Amino acid sequence: MKMTFLDSDLDDWDDYFVNYTDKDNNTDTISEAPCELQDRMQFKATFIPVLYSLVFVVGVLGNGALVGVLFRSRRTWSVTDTFILHLCVADVLLLFTLPFWASEAVSGWTFGTPCAR
Repeated sequence: MKMTFLDSDLDDWDDYFVNYTDKDNNTDTISEAPCELQDRMQFKATFIPVLYSLVFVVGVLGNGALVGVLFRSRRTWSVTDTFILHLCVADVLLLFTLPFWASEAVSGWTFGTPCAR
């Protein structure tokens, strides 16, 4: 006999659901408090700068190598070579914004606001 979802014993499914009722209701299913906001902010303040710094270093080295290869093999420039050079310049411009993003993740935006006239 083939067993389907509807034929399964529903008592087995109680293990897959978490009871989020209050501890005052005498339920022992909640063993830990939810993540605190401060813990998440601390993780963000340490993880994001490390990740952005790694991307910045690898990106600058990779794009620098690409520009070096493009200018070293400087025969005639094809449309593809020009496109790759422009893509590399756009990527480097994006990479130079990453230190600002890392700083913002640690201590908020400290560079002021633009002047409104």
